[in-house]
Amino acid sequence: MQKQTSARIAALAIAILGFGNPASAQHALDGLQGIYFHQGGEACQIQIEQAVEEVVSEMGRLTRGIARHKLLEKNHTYDRFQVLIEGDMLTMRVNHHDYSLKLGGPPVEAPGIEGGTIKTQAWVRGRTLIQTFRTSEGLRRHKIHFGTDGSAFLEVSIESSRLPKPVHYRLPYSRH
Repeated sequence: MQKQTSARIAALAIAILGFGNPASAQHALDGLQGIYFHQGGEACQIQIEQAVEEVVSEMGRLTRGIARHKLLEKNHTYDRFQVLIEGDMLTMRVNHHDYSLKLGGPPVEAPGIEGGTIKTQAWVRGRTLIQTFRTSEGLRRHKIHFGTDGSAFLEVSIESSRLPKPVHYRLPYSRH
């Protein structure tokens, strides 16, 4: 009886949180598809620069300048992104690049925005879409938190064995 109750609780948690079931993921993202435009202006670029500076300030003098340059070159605001969902397939359009993958599926290889090849995957937790991008240099994670009013916040985290700690910043977007 205890095993049966635990299984029911686990199944309920999966259904509520949208894990594992593409139909649940689709339901969680209903109404969230569309084009989202950046709303933060120049203040967001300053926020990115501060986040990068916080991390590189803990690095050695010789590597600090190189790391700062590389991080600032690869981290900037995107004017817009688009979310398209068809069944359990997600297409994220960023900077004229489409990343199409199965929600909750294994990582897929794709061309990176900055060149090279990446491995990317995505899943849904409630009203949050999480997408990871893995390269030989590290991991970039996007968490897009969708508001009920058409707003969205893109939370970015960059991890690398070359960095003393992850870089974190958050950017506001709005659907039009």
